[in-house]
This record gives sequence, structure tokens and C-alpha cells, in this order.
Amino acid sequence: MALQTQFEFDNGIILPETYVKISAVTYNNSEKIVNIVIVLFKDISAYNNNKSEVISLEYFCDNPTEFDTYFGITVLNKVDVNHLSQAYTWLKTLPEFSSAIDV
Repeated sequence: MALQTQFEFDNGIILPETYVKISAVTYNNSEKIVNIVIVLFKDISAYNNNKSEVISLEYFCDNPTEFDTYFGITVLNKVDVNHLSQAYTWLKTLPEFSSAIDV
């Protein structure tokens, strides 16, 4: 699983077909924090051809309400739901990934 979206960097560079892949998810249930590390590739072709990522970024879901909505035990106990799938779902709630599609 991955996401595809147009991604604009702070310096104004835009990648119209950015391929977004999660490289790590660290989950702390007691503190209600999820750390998600993603890597961005120019596009899916760059990923498939083993090109280097453009950048690695880190995101934190540290809002208790969002944690319970996306990563709570009752959510993760559902069929076909896990930390990784929920991390992609949560990323799509962020403005920079709101128009991302699953690929």
C-alpha cells in the first residue's frame, strides 16, 4: 500500500505524482502517540526502479481523540485493520495528503 498525491515543498517545488510510502510506524498505546516515518519518491516509476527517495518526513499522531479514532484498540481489532493501514488513513486527514489516492 502507498499513496499518490501532488506534493509541494516549502521551497515551491511541486512533484505532481509523488509516491508516498510509510517506512516505519511506532506505536505507544499507553501515551496515545503514533510516530509515522514516510519517504517520498518522485513517482511510482522511481520507486519501482529503485531510485532514491526525494526526502524522508516524520509525522506524529499525538492528539488523544485522533489516536482513539484511528489507532485505538477497538479500531485495530476490526477485520483488515492494522497499524499500517490506519497510518495511511490518518495521513490522508492532513492537508498535504487530503487529496491522496491509495495505490
